[in-house]
Amino acid sequence: MLEPQRLKKLEAAISAADFASLPKQIGEAPKVNAQTYSLEANGRFVRLQGVSSRGAKDLATQIRKQQGVDRDLPLGMLRFLDLMQAVETAVADDK
Repeated sequence: MLEPQRLKKLEAAISAADFASLPKQIGEAPKVNAQTYSLEANGRFVRLQGVSSRGAKDLATQIRKQQGVDRDLPLGMLRFLDLMQAVETAVADDK
């Protein structure tokens, strides 16, 4: 379980990403064996699909590098990846 301070940081990240306004699915339909990443917050479920990464650490960074420079990525994907990075950081710091 995350400490209250980390939970507050995640709540701020959820708000900053305007998670409630993200579409339910971001990216192209999955290809064969494509990876899908999902985040759920405040009863809302959002899925990023059609992307891939290697390993289980720094997923948001890996996906950004694979997809191209941030400025070329769709806004919804950027917001999702920002929140994904915040979750990864909170969980890693809690160990």
